[in-house]
Amino acid sequence: MAKQISRILCILMFAAAVAPAAQAQFMDTGFYFEIGLGRATFKDTTLADWDAFTRNGFAGDNRPVQTLSSSLHARDRSYTLISGYRINPYLSFEAGYFRPGAFQYSATGTVKDVANGGAILPASLFYSYRAKGFLIGGTATLPLGKLVELRGRAGFTSTDTRVRFTAVAGGGIRGQDQFSENSQDFYFGAGVGMKVWNYYRLGVDLMRHNNLGKADSNGSYDVDNILVSFSYMY
Repeated sequence: MAKQISRILCILMFAAAVAPAAQAQFMDTGFYFEIGLGRATFKDTTLADWDAFTRNGFAGDNRPVQTLSSSLHARDRSYTLISGYRINPYLSFEAGYFRPGAFQYSATGTVKDVANGGAILPASLFYSYRAKGFLIGGTATLPLGKLVELRGRAGFTSTDTRVRFTAVAGGGIRGQDQFSENSQDFYFGAGVGMKVWNYYRLGVDLMRHNNLGKADSNGSYDVDNILVSFSYMY
């Protein structure tokens, strides 16, 4: 992903260098709408931790794990929809919707049914953590010449996190649940963009959602979100 972002940045810088000066009359104030598409990575979650969670869970049900094969997918597609107002060339206020997606853990293997003669049973566990919510914040912009600009952004989110899991042993469901939680969190980020014609902006941004979720409930994770953004100013 880093190589892809580097290529995009190079393309933006090259386009800025060769674009005609007539395109530089970008609107410095006014409302804008932005769409961002990218990929989010959930941090602080490891395969070893979830394997331990699986082993402890089945052991607590008097079915210790005998064999285990597992996988963790900590990256997902993401998007943002943001509307804001640019009060001058250097400062904007914005609000919108964000969805960094989900991470998923799945495991299959066998367990020993101690309470029923030690029979070896097939078992599996699936766990999913999904996040989405609303954000409100501001951006600070630093123009680099007429076409290229850097920006930093920060603000607060109201985040909805949903956990879903299913544990199966011997063909029967041993545990199944789904529950949601709401939290108030903090985000920040930085990016580079290029002004195109009078009303458009193309950019690349990295956003960090800090401690997304509740540690004592659904769980709390840092999320890095790399986005390619398109803005229209009106």
